[in-house]
Amino acid sequence: MDRRLLSTLVGGMVAMILCATPVSAGSSRGGPASSNDPDQECAELERQFDIASQRHQRHPEFPEARNLRDQGAALCVAHNDAAGTMKLKQALTKLGVKPTYLRSGRSSN
Repeated sequence: MDRRLLSTLVGGMVAMILCATPVSAGSSRGGPASSNDPDQECAELERQFDIASQRHQRHPEFPEARNLRDQGAALCVAHNDAAGTMKLKQALTKLGVKPTYLRSGRSSN
């Protein structure tokens, strides 16, 4: 086989292996925590609410927001992360606080 062709094939295979490695590194539950980890997002939204609640306890919507936060936390514990994060975001919004994403700090929609 031609050396140039062999070198190109080997280089291409190495590139494919290197590109595929990050995709298989860890999972959202069992592997290292990532910015897309649902458990981390739930914990971050809970943390945001707990910080906001210190400043908004007299807010007229606080009791309902606290209830939404508790419902969201319970859903997250039950691994219903989509519903849990939705409730946590609703709780923050009730207090007039914009939820932020863990991965970039940008506001959620």
